[in-house]
Amino acid sequence: QNPRQFPRRAVQFFPNQFTIYLILPGLIGAFFLFKHFLRLWTFLSLILLTNILYSLFYDIPNIQDYYLPAFIIFAIWIGAGVQCLLMQSNKWVKYPLPSILYPLFFLFLPIISLNTHYQHNDRSQDYFAADLVRNILNPMEDKPIIFLETDDTAFPLWYIHYVEKNMPTAILIDVPFLAVHYDWYARNLQEKYPDLAFDFKFQDMLGIKSKELEKIRQERITNIISNNIDSHSIYKIYEPS
Repeated sequence: QNPRQFPRRAVQFFPNQFTIYLILPGLIGAFFLFKHFLRLWTFLSLILLTNILYSLFYDIPNIQDYYLPAFIIFAIWIGAGVQCLLMQSNKWVKYPLPSILYPLFFLFLPIISLNTHYQHNDRSQDYFAADLVRNILNPMEDKPIIFLETDDTAFPLWYIHYVEKNMPTAILIDVPFLAVHYDWYARNLQEKYPDLAFDFKFQDMLGIKSKELEKIRQERITNIISNNIDSHSIYKIYEPS
């Protein structure tokens, strides 16, 4: 993502994660820790800052998934903010609050998020991914070689293949990994699929530019196809943008 986009995304992601009602306790908690527990605040803030800086230069569509450490830190700040508010409440009211109200107040906060987010996150009846890859596998011949390119189909296909043992003879090849540092993926293919034939040489790819890596990938795809076309059916999952 563009670093200039982070302020806009932060304004969007954090309220969506915690609801707008919990943002204020989080900010209060950050200030409370800064004032009374500076070392802890510094430690947590460094994690938060490192996570944000990393995400600024990692350009993927689902970058919000990589804010999980930042969300965890902010959740700790929310807890500190609630503690601060409860401590101050005894100064603001004439009579101290009954002790039973403290745990009830803490339990009430997750209910806010649960009520706001449950319907959006309920996937108990969502079988689209599993149905998609089953329908991809069903018409394939035995011992297919399948080239995969994106997480959207690769992850559910790995699950159906490795966990549910659907078409266990399939050879799954993740195209982006065909040219990576130290060539670990290609070496692993040789060990995992002894029947897979190819004769390209392994090579260290540290420092190779992306255009050259893409060229190597395409050459390796061609190599695998030419060496296996007589013994395996070969498929590539088409995924329009």
